[in-house]
Amino acid sequence: MRKKLFTFIAVLVLSITLKPILITARQSEGQPSEGKTEQLPDQPQTKSKTAQGKTSKVDGGPQKSPVTVKEVAPIKTQEEPANEKQEGEDISAANWWMVRLTGLIGIIAILQLFVFKRQADRLKQTIEKMDEIAQGQTADMKKYIDQATRSASAMEQVAKDMAISAQAAKDSVAAVKERTAQQMRAYLTVLIGNAFFQDRAKNTRFQTTPILLNSGHTPAYKVDYNMRTAVLNISPHEFPPLHRKEPEESIIGPQQSCTLLDGGIVDDFVPDQDVGGIMYLTFGKALYVWGVVTYEDIFGEPHRTEFAQALCWLPDGKVFGVYTPGHNKAT
Repeated sequence: MRKKLFTFIAVLVLSITLKPILITARQSEGQPSEGKTEQLPDQPQTKSKTAQGKTSKVDGGPQKSPVTVKEVAPIKTQEEPANEKQEGEDISAANWWMVRLTGLIGIIAILQLFVFKRQADRLKQTIEKMDEIAQGQTADMKKYIDQATRSASAMEQVAKDMAISAQAAKDSVAAVKERTAQQMRAYLTVLIGNAFFQDRAKNTRFQTTPILLNSGHTPAYKVDYNMRTAVLNISPHEFPPLHRKEPEESIIGPQQSCTLLDGGIVDDFVPDQDVGGIMYLTFGKALYVWGVVTYEDIFGEPHRTEFAQALCWLPDGKVFGVYTPGHNKAT
């Protein structure tokens, strides 16, 4: 269809271009080059005038017949035919040059049509190729996007798994740290130590000397305690509040112990007749010691140990102690 269209346009252009050329050629062939009558500028034509019915009268003379003037064609010289022939040849040559120039313009126009057609075909091929490339790039981009989406989903799952693994590792480290801390930290325990009964003659009151032991594998820092000793009824009860004292901080190494003295003596003397009953638990009363110990382990964690003990004497004179239920705690 496009070839027919270009052929029609070419024929139309040729017809429009060659039509004035043919007309010009025909006019140049049909125009006579000889027999022209030209009026020379130095030979004015003599017009004939016929005086009809008019007579010239001369005073006193006889009447004459009318005068008739006849127009006579100018006589051509020998140079005029040569000039006319030369002019005709010049006009004919100019016309043929015009014909050739017009034909050349028509040929150039036809060549331009073919060039334009060639360019249009190339442009069409280029557009089709670009469209093909674009479609291929679109398909490749779609595949890339799909692949990137799958990769992103996989990476998201990997990130979730890594987060779970990290949390598990964190929990594991925390658990290891906790177990290590539990295994390695200091543990302060108050053991039943010795006791002394009242002897008024020696000005000695009932007294206890508990033993503070670090049973852990690392030192205990900032160790402080507050305890009190008193003779109380043998029955479940709440112990009286501890006396206020200035805080003291010390260090107890692993598997080391010390004796607690401050607060180990009762406040007053008891009647002398009650001393034996208190020592052998026959009077309904016993010697009690209770208190609290605070410290920090090697990891900087604070801890607290509460203790309460009831003491008595055996027949052989040795001291025997019992941990009071519900009042021995450790954190």
